[in-house]
Amino acid sequence: LHKAIRRQRQMCIRDSNKYRPGTITAIKYFCRFMYREGIQSDDFQSFFKMFGRMPRKEKILSFYMPEEVYLIESAINRNTEIGKRDYAMILLASRLGLRSSDIRGLLFSDIDWDNNTINLVQHKTQRHLSLPLLKDVGEALVDYIQNSRPHCRHKRVFLTHDFPYDGITTEMLHRIVSSYIQKAGISNGHRHHGPHALRHSLATNLLNNCLLYTSPSPRDGATS
Repeated sequence: LHKAIRRQRQMCIRDSNKYRPGTITAIKYFCRFMYREGIQSDDFQSFFKMFGRMPRKEKILSFYMPEEVYLIESAINRNTEIGKRDYAMILLASRLGLRSSDIRGLLFSDIDWDNNTINLVQHKTQRHLSLPLLKDVGEALVDYIQNSRPHCRHKRVFLTHDFPYDGITTEMLHRIVSSYIQKAGISNGHRHHGPHALRHSLATNLLNNCLLYTSPSPRDGATS
């Protein structure tokens, strides 16, 4: 078993694209289970300590440039009922940076039309969030609600267009965003292609703009 574990670790390191770091952890817990059940006399926990932590690849957030985000938004046919819904959902991710769960779970009570704000409790963090309702986002929401959304008493803003009308699922929203990225002719390469990628794109592009405007110029005494 010792030799088998060593071979498995070597394979994990050599073929990092094929094997996940959790493989060694799984074997460790399996050995612990075998020991507790009396199937083997050693749990090998001291043996596993010599391996330390498995090396992990650096995680790089996926994002799209502003020009690409514009192409994605422009790829939506806003003359159709489904297009009006999809456009409003995508703007909430690309312009306001809302998470997928908060877009799908958006309620009518979360929208303060009088003060042009969106106020909600984030699904992931359970923290209150208040965002300005930008003009283009507000217009997209109004267009969808008045001219596209199925007539029903569902509390959620975004619904399917097939009866029985229900909320949008995680997989559905991911598929919607992915389809428009493909329709826009954008090669995602190794980038993610769901709503979270649009959220990350907004944050990244805003940060880049801040760095651009705050970079010192030669007249400020900066040297190259």
